[in-house]
Amino acid sequence: MTEAPYGFLFMAGILFFVRFLKNNSVIGIFLSSAVLGLAAYIKVSNYLIFLYLAAIIFYLWFIRADAKKVFITAVIFLSVFVVMVFPWFLRNYLYSGLWRMSSHVAYNLYVYDGASILSLRDGISYEEGKKLRIDSWEKEIGIESVVAASNLNLAEVMHKKGLDFALQNLGSTIKLAVLTTVSFWTSHNYAYFLTYFYTVFEKPSYIIPPT
Repeated sequence: MTEAPYGFLFMAGILFFVRFLKNNSVIGIFLSSAVLGLAAYIKVSNYLIFLYLAAIIFYLWFIRADAKKVFITAVIFLSVFVVMVFPWFLRNYLYSGLWRMSSHVAYNLYVYDGASILSLRDGISYEEGKKLRIDSWEKEIGIESVVAASNLNLAEVMHKKGLDFALQNLGSTIKLAVLTTVSFWTSHNYAYFLTYFYTVFEKPSYIIPPT
């Protein structure tokens, strides 16, 4: 359900960004950052900001723009994005005492990424890995994993455990990063790839890619 609006905003952000690159206009970089800020409310995509920021700095350096222009452009881009997402950060802080955009990052890391890492490490299906991760959480913590998806305090615990698991299986984590990058630009999500490579008993799951 979220793919269509997110895809629209994501592509709009890219188009405004390209307009900036072509015309070197401040309004282009302003609109790109604002639209990507809106997209972050649908999917927590603020990590993409650093990729855009790197592209801005590289482009301006490539055309030999002066340091002042590079700095001002980067500040505008980051400032607009921060202004867009700050209200939700503030809401979460007032509600839970934590400066976080979403608890779903922790859930995604622990359950979905953890399932993928297990799939790559042990040669099992994605769905099998997902079940193992959920069972592991509920056995250790004694609370349903879906509760953590809407609780920022529990999400802190889940995020730490998910990160520890990823670091303990660094080889599989790197493979997952490569696979995710490849699948992002195709018509299948990485869960499909994992299922395709490690089991023939489940039908592939499709998503609408941002492209």
